[in-house]
Amino acid sequence: FISSLGAFSMLEFLHALLQRDVKTMLAMLFWGNLVSAFLILTFQLTSRSAGEWRLSGYYALSKICLTMAYFCLFFRGSLPVFLSVNYGNTLLLTGLCLEALSLLSASRGGSRNIYVGVGFTLLCSISVFNIVEALRPEASIRVFTASVCVFAVLIVPCFKMLQAGSKSLFRRIVGVCYAFFVGLLIPRSIYAFIHEVDVHSGFFFQTLTFLTMGLLMVLSLLAYHLPVKENARQPPAKIDMTDALTGLTTRQQFFHAGTPFFSG
Repeated sequence: FISSLGAFSMLEFLHALLQRDVKTMLAMLFWGNLVSAFLILTFQLTSRSAGEWRLSGYYALSKICLTMAYFCLFFRGSLPVFLSVNYGNTLLLTGLCLEALSLLSASRGGSRNIYVGVGFTLLCSISVFNIVEALRPEASIRVFTASVCVFAVLIVPCFKMLQAGSKSLFRRIVGVCYAFFVGLLIPRSIYAFIHEVDVHSGFFFQTLTFLTMGLLMVLSLLAYHLPVKENARQPPAKIDMTDALTGLTTRQQFFHAGTPFFSG
């Protein structure tokens, strides 16, 4: 009886912690991503490596997209529907996709096929969301469709972060957090499909999803920064042999190996 009472009290305590205003969390996500973009752009100005500079640009772009997306979500109902719904969710999908791919690139965990595949999935998800929005402009359907589209975009990068053969323990830890976030999208979409909700509704899975996004906002900044600094400790010649984003061999590697660009 005492143990059951303790478990019940713990659930009540957890539920109380999760009772937070969604708009407040959206405001925190807006300011957090804005500050992150500023920090990354500042770091980019001091970078000497072309590959590192390019990677920082993609990551900063993801933060800028997420900043504008949370701005649109925060002012849902005040902004025109096209801006707050179509534009906002398109930016959200793009920002989350770029962020996940930047983390894979920073830890040398991706490949060109993965980037192309995820990019194609992103375009399909954006198209599906906007088509569904045009056919069924309902708040609950909107939350359901957005959850499914985010799941589709992030599932492959999440799997790569969790890949058993990964050499980076920290990347697997980040992958676990991303997996938790992606997993939350399933009950969130089911709940939205059954009940009448919108993006500002404070139901359990909605609140937990946004709290997890706040955690990932901080964790992704560390996950990006640490592998980049580890790569910076390597000899410059070794870093320049491969492109930081695609992992493809650069021109310096051809010169180093004595392979001519033109033959015949």
